[in-house]
Parts: sequence; structure tokens; C-alpha cells
Amino acid sequence: MVLADTEVNRVFGVFGLTPMITSANDSKHRVDSLHYRGRALDYRIFDVPADVLPTIHRILRWNLSPEFDVILEDDHLHIEYDSPEADHGSSMDTA
Repeated sequence: MVLADTEVNRVFGVFGLTPMITSANDSKHRVDSLHYRGRALDYRIFDVPADVLPTIHRILRWNLSPEFDVILEDDHLHIEYDSPEADHGSSMDTA
């Protein structure tokens, strides 16, 4: 998830914003959530201007590899590494 977090920091920075992780492998998530496997992060969005948020979402979806799902939720930006190889102990498990 370091790769995703690095890209989130870069993209937010382009807009003069500082991202804030609000959840990693903590908090309450679905039982099968990738958060519990260290493969998902949530970012605060309440302080991101509404006109900029869709652009940030699009840029992250474009820039991160297809194994990353970038989901704009009502109250946060969710990014997860959803690669089948990661479930089989690949070295990409620490993406």
C-alpha cells in the first residue's frame, strides 16, 4: 500500500492538499475486508473541495495499476490492492 499512499500524497499535493489516512487495518469493516489484510486504506475527504474530488478520483484510478480499486465513498476515498496474486503469498502482498 506504500505505492498507493505515495501516489495519493503526490496527487493531493498537486491541488495543495494534504491527505489524511482515517483507516488502515483498524476500525470496523466487513469481515472479508482487505483492510484486515493490510491491503486497503481510507482517506478523509470532507476537507477536499467538491469540484476537485472527482478529478482526484479519476487521476488516482488512471495512475494506479489495475490491481488497485479506487472507490469514492460518501465520506471517504477507499483504495485497496485487489490482486489475486496477493492472496497466494506473492511478493506483491505488500503493495
